[in-house]
Amino acid sequence: MPSFDIYTADLSLQGSQLKVSHLKALTKRAEYDNQPVFLPDGNSLLYSAALTTNNLKQTDSMLISLESGGISNLSNSTESEYSPTLMPNGNSFSVIRVVNDQQKLWRYPLYPQQQSATPASELLTNINPIGYHAWVDDNRVMLFVLGEPQTLQIADVRKQSSQVLDKNLGPSLFAIPQSILMSYTVSIGEGEDT
Repeated sequence: MPSFDIYTADLSLQGSQLKVSHLKALTKRAEYDNQPVFLPDGNSLLYSAALTTNNLKQTDSMLISLESGGISNLSNSTESEYSPTLMPNGNSFSVIRVVNDQQKLWRYPLYPQQQSATPASELLTNINPIGYHAWVDDNRVMLFVLGEPQTLQIADVRKQSSQVLDKNLGPSLFAIPQSILMSYTVSIGEGEDT
């Protein structure tokens, strides 16, 4: 797995130029630290980090405080988790968890130390392999499902059902902030995404 680090910076617009200042490394390891997502408080972020335990490499979901630099391992599992994403309830985050060569959607508590925290659980039992995901609301999630062809699906975690909306996706799927809209890329030709 390639080595990546996570940085923060201040961005400002000066005329028509974007200025980057106060570049700060949040992680500085010879390991994979990637897929960061800011939490709404603006003081912390989730990310995926490669760890080695008992000579086994896997990734866990980490929480870092931007103020103190303190890091907490939120998933702390023997399996790999990717794409940590805050869920609409604000108390949990979802990941793509790799178990027995299957890529499934799981939920973890954002604050596992709280007494009211719900244990980690699989959210969709019948959809695999999931590459990326983005929440529409508390129960519906958009999925980039791997395969031939790759498909965009909307799934309902309550009903355990999904519907294919599009195919031949590129590797990008995001919720557009302050709206119910989603963005994604589609392959229109060989090696071209739009």
